[in-house]
Amino acid sequence: SPIQSLLSEADLRTLRGLLKEHFLFKRLDTLGPFELNMFFAVKFRAGEEIFKQGDRGDNFYIIKSGEVERHIRHPRPTGEDGDSNNGSKDEEYSSLASTLWPGQSFGELSIMYNAPRSATVRARTDTECWAISSESFHQLNIGQGTYYLQAIFKRFASVTKDSKSYMTPTDLLSFADVAAFQD
Repeated sequence: SPIQSLLSEADLRTLRGLLKEHFLFKRLDTLGPFELNMFFAVKFRAGEEIFKQGDRGDNFYIIKSGEVERHIRHPRPTGEDGDSNNGSKDEEYSSLASTLWPGQSFGELSIMYNAPRSATVRARTDTECWAISSESFHQLNIGQGTYYLQAIFKRFASVTKDSKSYMTPTDLLSFADVAAFQD
C-alpha cells in the first residue's frame, strides 16, 4: 500500500534489527519483506494522545524517534464521608507510569488479550513510530498470550524453585517499569 511504501530501506533495516532483539518477535523464523511490510509509519505531535486507557487495542507500536509517556488512571481512595482523602470529589486521578524512548514498544497487551488499553499513552515530544495493526500482529502468530507470559517469566522471574520460575512483587514492578504501586 502507499503507506507501507513510505518505509525507506534504512527504516526497514533499523526495524528488522529492533524486531530481532524484541522478545515478542525473536521466535519468528523470518523477518523478511512480507513481515516488515506489515508495519507502517505513524507520526504524533508533542502532547497528542496516541490512545486512551480503556480504548480498544488496534495497533502495536515501536518508537522510531521521540518520547512517549504512559499515564495510568487510578481510583481515588475515599474517606468515610465518601469524599476522597484530599477533599476532591473526583473519582479518579492519573499518574505517570513511565516514559518510553526510541526502540521501546507499547500497546501489545490489549491486542494479545483482546482487552482494553491499560494506560493512556501521549507523545511527550514529536514522535514517529512503526505500527502494526492488530490483525497483522495476529497473522504473524506472535499474539498468543502463552508465549508472551513465558517470555515475561523468563526475562523477569528472579526466583527458581524445583526448576520452576517465580516472579516476586519486585519482579512484577520491574516488568511494569514502575517504582512502586500507589497505595
